[in-house]
Amino acid sequence: RPLITDLSEGNIFVIILSLFAAIAEVLHYYIDNIAREAFLTTSRKYSSVVNQGLLVDYHAHLANPATVDIILSRELSGAGSGAKINIPKGLVFTDILGNNWENTQDFKWDNNSSNCILSLVQHELYTQSSLNDTIYLGGSIVLDNNLGENMIEHKGVQLTLGTEVWNQVDTFAYSKPTDKHFMVTIDDTDTPTIVFGDGKFGKIPEPSQKIKVYFYITKGEKGNIVSNSITNVPSTILDLVPTATCNNPHSAGDGKDYEDIELLRSHIAIQARTMGILVTRKDVVDCIKLIPGVKDAKLEEIDNRKLNVYVSPSTGDTVVSSALLFKISTTLQDKNMLANRINVYPAGVSKIHLSLDITGKPSYKNSQIYNDVLMALYEAYSGGKSKIGGNIRISDIYALLDNLPSVDYLYIKKFFVSPWPKIIKGNSQLDLVLNDVEKATGVMTYILTIGSNNTFNLRSTSGNFFTENQRISNNILIEDTKN
Repeated sequence: RPLITDLSEGNIFVIILSLFAAIAEVLHYYIDNIAREAFLTTSRKYSSVVNQGLLVDYHAHLANPATVDIILSRELSGAGSGAKINIPKGLVFTDILGNNWENTQDFKWDNNSSNCILSLVQHELYTQSSLNDTIYLGGSIVLDNNLGENMIEHKGVQLTLGTEVWNQVDTFAYSKPTDKHFMVTIDDTDTPTIVFGDGKFGKIPEPSQKIKVYFYITKGEKGNIVSNSITNVPSTILDLVPTATCNNPHSAGDGKDYEDIELLRSHIAIQARTMGILVTRKDVVDCIKLIPGVKDAKLEEIDNRKLNVYVSPSTGDTVVSSALLFKISTTLQDKNMLANRINVYPAGVSKIHLSLDITGKPSYKNSQIYNDVLMALYEAYSGGKSKIGGNIRISDIYALLDNLPSVDYLYIKKFFVSPWPKIIKGNSQLDLVLNDVEKATGVMTYILTIGSNNTFNLRSTSGNFFTENQRISNNILIEDTKN
């Protein structure tokens, strides 16, 4: 016979059972939350992901400065054309937004050379930290977090305690108890912090010493300027070459803010797989993706010995700068345990031209159909979404667009990739606007020279075809009968 026959809400036994059920429900709610935060893929709190990174010796990174290549040009006739110019490391250029860009290395611009390429980084040294001349009390040091639009760059922090100079490292795994090493990271409250060793891996600093700290500040992702943004030549160069001009033909794309939770989650998983060492072919791509500013990498193996890696920046449809390529090459050289030589190249951007006839469904406006098609193509094939070396099939385009709710049927009229002009002289990237192109029966390379009086010259690299002093206009027909 049941012990409780009265199941109404007023029965004291039902009230007690409901109370215990509520307590169990709350306890299981907290248990579920704790279990969720214990796994990398399900964690929701930034602090949980940071702490899981510490288990595999991965520490959250601060901001990464944007880098970009600029081209300096000069006329080889007139004043200063034959001058040999030493361009020092640290020379500051300014973009149209007022951001400072520093030259990354010393460079000699030889005489009788019309062009030179410089690699710039968007940062500047900050020496006015509120920590300067304060007393170190022990433990970690919290860095300045009120810098306006600027952020602290991950590399380049300079620390002095008393009279001792301390060195920044990426890990304490190789530090001895006497090594004056420190790391820069973000703590579980998203605050930039200097941390020291534990006395076994890295020295513990003595308290009661004066702090002196300098670091570089950068705009992070806001430093990813578009092309044609750096056009002001510093006066130190103009004094020697009055005709000098400069420009960045491509956008910057590797500037990053402090590491967010999703990027941190991805990097921790890679660190757990590789531990920062290249043992397999896949480790090469994974270690490159750990480098701040890199979005994707693609490995090409040649004759089972030589490895070529193609890299794209983290944001934007742009080209990897020389500074980022050098950083990647240096990192691979330090971590490579393979018997292969690894070369690093920038991944190019292919411009695809697509001509369509689309018939939409009667209930949709033309403007909505047009926007739906553009957004679908952008999500599938834009530089920020697609992979390096990915395939684009006409059948996939049909399937993608034909399944849109606003599209009834479509017909692809033309589908081709436009050529990529390479700058030989000058500092502006030529953007070919090709609306109507027919398939050619052969292949030929042409050199195009733009004159200052709205004219151009064109010649082929073989076959002795050339045409001179042609006027630039909207519609130009050139017949190369020799080729």
